Amino acid sequence: MLAEMAKTLGISDRVVVVGPLKEPEEILRRFDVFALSSDTEQMPNSILEAMAASLPVLATNVGDVRHMVSRENMPFVFPVGNEAALRGGLLKLLIEPQLRSTLGKLNRDRVLAEYGLKRMVANYDALFANFAAARPD
Repeated sequence: MLAEMAKTLGISDRVVVVGPLKEPEEILRRFDVFALSSDTEQMPNSILEAMAASLPVLATNVGDVRHMVSRENMPFVFPVGNEAALRGGLLKLLIEPQLRSTLGKLNRDRVLAEYGLKRMVANYDALFANFAAARPD
């Protein structure tokens, strides 16, 4: 459907529809900016993958997106439906390579610190310990 839409719009030479990927980082490495314009999300894995690939994130403020990205990337998370803000944010990121690089690095640092395996295991350990401590004998 997306490929057909791109053809109808006359942009099929600039659009790649890849479908599901086992290793999304192979495609993400080609991006300058990761953009997500969803109306609804919770904690999108695609954002974590983009952050791990050292990308700046331009997104709508849905679910936990604003809390996932680095503090410095938060100004590029816009209200749902604010297309002008998304366009403006995208333009700023496209014309400022140093900003893209800085945000990408900060996002990677954040995803490794907050969403890595060691952190996840430690959080689960703490959760289970709290359940055990609260359980009446």
